[in-house]
Amino acid sequence: MAKNKILATFRVDEDDWEAFKQWAEKRGNSASGELIRFIESALGRATLDDMETVDKKIEAAIASLRTELAPLYAIAQRED
Repeated sequence: MAKNKILATFRVDEDDWEAFKQWAEKRGNSASGELIRFIESALGRATLDDMETVDKKIEAAIASLRTELAPLYAIAQRED
């Protein structure tokens, strides 16, 4: 990757940008990080996440699901 970096700006619909930032955050990244990843992929320079990064993303997703499902587990336990 080139050492010299520039600040790139562009116009995008405000609602689309907010939705994109939320999507990127759910993936454990920033919007800028996802755009850089896209550019690197388009140029054939993308690399796979290392296993530690993949593990962290999986653990974060599982923790989020557990939090969301906790109320349902509580209801199911009361019915038993």
